[in-house]
Amino acid sequence: MKLLSKMAGVSTLLMLWAGASLRAETILTVQGLPIWQDSGIDVRAGDYLRITASGKIHYNRNDRRAYTDPNGTGPLLHDRPAPVGPPDGFLGPPTIVYSLVGKIGGGKDLGTGTPLPEGAPGKGPGFVGSDYYQKSPVSGRLFLAYNDHERYWDNAGSFQVHVEVQEAPTAACSSQVAQGWRRCRRAECRLRRWVRSRVFPCR
Repeated sequence: MKLLSKMAGVSTLLMLWAGASLRAETILTVQGLPIWQDSGIDVRAGDYLRITASGKIHYNRNDRRAYTDPNGTGPLLHDRPAPVGPPDGFLGPPTIVYSLVGKIGGGKDLGTGTPLPEGAPGKGPGFVGSDYYQKSPVSGRLFLAYNDHERYWDNAGSFQVHVEVQEAPTAACSSQVAQGWRRCRRAECRLRRWVRSRVFPCR
């Protein structure tokens, strides 16, 4: 948690330096359960989500090797998509199993809401992983969960998650950023423009 707090502080400093406008922020713990957990943050369509996560969750606490990080990667697993439908019944098929996943709206009930756009190509709808940056397609409450099936009684551990919501940039601001990049020549100026355009586009 201390490391995540330091990362959050660095990210906030970068946003302030780049002139970004942070609308909402939270740090929460996502338990190793296939149950949607309320982030407490309401997102608007067009907002940009920056989510970073760390930690590990054991999907079989009787086997010390049976754990994954937020990307669903561990000693026994790597990029395994979730089976669709029974008997496995993973929370987010066909998304990478035992990974951090998210959705907008729908409450805590299964099969509701809109999955977040996948955080990396080919990982599946709702995939968040350890380092996520995407634009929200809809408005609503943000929910996060561990992509496991209903047999989660033997799980242990958690992910520490930091969420930042950036207001959608205006067209005028995006144009201004692009013009500033073209005028910029010095390395520090180029870095500033990169932070503005990539970390959070603009305010």
